[in-house]
Amino acid sequence: MQEAMIFSGKKIMVVENDATSRKSIVDLLRNRKALCLEAQNGQEAASLLATNHCDLIITNLRMPVMDGVELIKMVRECEKKSGSTSVPIVVFCAAKSDMFDAAIDSGIDGYVIKQDPFEKSESLPKLILELQRLLAD
Repeated sequence: MQEAMIFSGKKIMVVENDATSRKSIVDLLRNRKALCLEAQNGQEAASLLATNHCDLIITNLRMPVMDGVELIKMVRECEKKSGSTSVPIVVFCAAKSDMFDAAIDSGIDGYVIKQDPFEKSESLPKLILELQRLLAD
């Protein structure tokens, strides 16, 4: 399946507290015709999810207000209560940590480790490959 077809019209939420990283991810996805929702933290994401369906969620872990692990747990609990289909969640974080283990336990579908400098690393191409894998299923 062609890359453009995989992303075209898909609604992807990007939850990232760093504005530069968030913009880079959103620009990359919009260039592939994805529809993007943006949140600075888990609480903003939860508010958006209350009124919006998403085909996939990309989240950082370490964020103020509500971190990525709390967001993942909330999403999975809501899916369980409603009996709805599980939305793929990809963690895009700087390093594996105790939060990373908690995210795996909470039910993520994939992950990519961010490398610095972010804009010049292989992180974004790796993220696109991971998203393709999940959206093509």
